[in-house]
Amino acid sequence: MAEEQGTSFGDLLRHYRALAGLSQVALASRTGISKEAVSMLERGVRARPRNATVLRLAQALRLPPEERTALTAAARRARSTPAGGAVPPESGAGIPPDPIPHFVGRDAELEELHRKLQARRRVAVHGLGGIGKTQLVVQYLHRRRAEYPDGVFWVRAEQETGLVGDLASLAWRLRLPERETRQQVRQIEAVLVWLRAHERWLLVLDNVAAMSLDAVRRWLSPGLPGHLVATSRTPMWSARVGLEPLSTDVARRFLLDRAGEADADAALAVAEALGGLPLALEQAAAYLEVSGRDLAGYAGLLRTSLPQLMREGKPEDYPRPVAGTWLISFERVAGELPAAAALLRLCAFLAPDDIPVSALRAGAAHLPEPLRPALGDEVELDRTTGVLARYSLARRQSDGLRVHRLVQAVVRDALGPDQRAWLGAAVRLLHAVMPEEPQLHPALWPLCARLVAHVQVADELGGAGTEEPAAMGALMDRIGAYLRCRGDFDRARPAYERALSIHESVHGADHPITADSLSALAGLLRERGELAAARPLQERALAIRERTLGPDHVETSNSLNNLGFLLRDQGDLSGATLLLERALAIRERVLGPEHHGTATILNNLALVLIDQCELAAARPLLERALAIRERTLGPEHNLTAECLCNLGHLLTLLGEPDAARPLLERSVATLRRILGPDHPHTARVQQRLANQRQAQGQLAEARDLHADALATLERTLGPKHLFTIEGSRALRAVTRELQRSGDAGQTVTS
Repeated sequence: MAEEQGTSFGDLLRHYRALAGLSQVALASRTGISKEAVSMLERGVRARPRNATVLRLAQALRLPPEERTALTAAARRARSTPAGGAVPPESGAGIPPDPIPHFVGRDAELEELHRKLQARRRVAVHGLGGIGKTQLVVQYLHRRRAEYPDGVFWVRAEQETGLVGDLASLAWRLRLPERETRQQVRQIEAVLVWLRAHERWLLVLDNVAAMSLDAVRRWLSPGLPGHLVATSRTPMWSARVGLEPLSTDVARRFLLDRAGEADADAALAVAEALGGLPLALEQAAAYLEVSGRDLAGYAGLLRTSLPQLMREGKPEDYPRPVAGTWLISFERVAGELPAAAALLRLCAFLAPDDIPVSALRAGAAHLPEPLRPALGDEVELDRTTGVLARYSLARRQSDGLRVHRLVQAVVRDALGPDQRAWLGAAVRLLHAVMPEEPQLHPALWPLCARLVAHVQVADELGGAGTEEPAAMGALMDRIGAYLRCRGDFDRARPAYERALSIHESVHGADHPITADSLSALAGLLRERGELAAARPLQERALAIRERTLGPDHVETSNSLNNLGFLLRDQGDLSGATLLLERALAIRERVLGPEHHGTATILNNLALVLIDQCELAAARPLLERALAIRERTLGPEHNLTAECLCNLGHLLTLLGEPDAARPLLERSVATLRRILGPDHPHTARVQQRLANQRQAQGQLAEARDLHADALATLERTLGPKHLFTIEGSRALRAVTRELQRSGDAGQTVTS
């Protein structure tokens, strides 16, 4: 190929550079010619290289005399081409670009592309703009070029005019007689004849867009014997390779290599902020080179100026920065289906992963036009998400929608002053679909689990500063309640504290809603064992409710119950009894004797009586509470299981372990199903079951149950929590009893 008489100057220059093992950048450095000029010469955009330029290139490439002569002759042919004659406007069309020097993390995708090409002959590589589709294919060509002796051809396919022009220009690459004609149709037909007559070629259609799909189908119909690869943001063709962002570890290693640094923590922070997007990573590297910043400095800048950075630092091998890559797609989506553009704006104010499509539908009535009708109809919803998927701006899998976090950042930035309105819409949607009082509705916990991240993102983006601040506070209360009932106390606390801050700002320090938030936070602190910190919050909540709602209001009874139970934990049993009896009277009068809220007071008052050794008085209260909860909440509810446990514990203390056993076993089984085996409430019930086994003389089983429960409490509540300390004492006691029995594996009769 190299010395063939008809080879173009650009092809020959590229061939000699490849033999020398030089990149375009390295050759430019050796010659003093810009990298862009080298690229244009190789692509034929500069068709008339000067003698001095040819000489510098030959010297830099260290060409022997015969190859230097061939390069000079090719340059002379390019200079002697008649004006307005045979050379097409871009005679370098069809020549693949160079692979980038820092290509990482795509070996599995390269192998998948090869496998599918062998099986199907035409494969589409699709994904989000900036995900690395083009560079993957370039790398494939670089590694597999020897498998295509008939040629490798590169065609721009974003627009029909570019596709048609580049296909016609292949007549020059192939030196077909029809290249001299000015009719592109004849040139393309000649190219297709050649492609049908040869088998070992690869044709790449780069960046196929919706507007050029028809042209691809028209000119390159199935049946061609070679291999076709298309890169596209649209999942076209049945054989395709979808690209995802790079893993965090691969992205981190890439940044360390590109920046020449060893700060792994800073590289990890940048990789996570950029979501593993190859274009954004390369853009970051370019910014570091130009600005002189290190990775730690760039990580700090990302926290405050991410949208601006996405508009800066265009990488050398890419036509535009990250933001520009997507803005074109945004405009096309808005023109094609306004509802799809609106959905993308809404999703920009939610977490990037697992946006529940069912929640979008359920909350459609709270959203603005044109989203409301689009999300309210299943077919229209599918069409709307389908448009975003076609441009690879979002990915839907069953009930989950995913949008890359950088796409979200660019969308938010492009909204300008409209950001506040769309953030408010996201808050209204979440407020409509996030369950109230999640502790009463375990069947809704899977939905709550999916919504937690979306609520937190909306708050971080300033949800309390929209026209929906009260809704934002209520949402933080709800996720705090959900996390608390799941035993995730560490995450529940900041949610409750944030809710309290919002409510105090919106409603004032003495509002009943602020009292609700104070009481919820205090309840969590009590469960964490922080009794001294919890008490003033509960006392403040009670004072607010008595002053604003009155001493006989049901919300006041809530504070009486909460403070009473806290006094019980602090050992003030008489004070706890007085508050709980007052709360019970209010609830029976306001809610009725058969309400599940009344059952809560009955349960708590019975526990105080047990602590006072008034076991006979406690029994009818627990039996009544259990009956109410089974009737109102159902037998498979976590609060029903709590009553079962307390009644079983009481029966054990009353010397009725056989009657206690089925209640405790049922309680443990229910909580393991609802809360999971690693929840502190499950562990507490398991301790009660261990006590029952111990009372029956089944010491080895009691020891094992206590040990398992203690491990859970140490892991979830910590070694200093009251429940953990009690569990440790119980385990030591049963172990000593086993040792005294003389046989740790034998059942001892009580």
